[in-house]
Amino acid sequence: MKLLVVLVLAVFTGCNANLVWQNPPKHQVDMVKDAFWDYVARATMTAEDSLKQIRRSELGRDVKEMKQKMEQSLEEFQTSMIPLTQNFQTQLKQKTQEIQQNLAPYGEELKDKLDTDVQNLKKQLAALWESFTQLTQ
Repeated sequence: MKLLVVLVLAVFTGCNANLVWQNPPKHQVDMVKDAFWDYVARATMTAEDSLKQIRRSELGRDVKEMKQKMEQSLEEFQTSMIPLTQNFQTQLKQKTQEIQQNLAPYGEELKDKLDTDVQNLKKQLAALWESFTQLTQ
């Protein structure tokens, strides 16, 4: 009987050993990687569960009411700012036109002075060119 038990254990152990060694052992890197992704999955599930509980709680409902109030306040702020920005743009255009009108005479005066200077420069360059061509002949 003892021999039969030993024989059965030997066969069973040998079969188990054979089954265990059919799959190659995992490397430590793979084991660490698997453990990490398992941890991430569990942490994600925990976070999702916590978020669901918070949403169902009084705090979650209060946060939702506050969010709605803030969105409404933001819309009111934007609505009140539209006329102000339009007014600012109108004033900016008016001031720009005033500056252009005030500077226009100076621009014309400067243009006339530059035209005169350009004409004088052309005459001087023409005279220099004439004298240069006479020297080179």
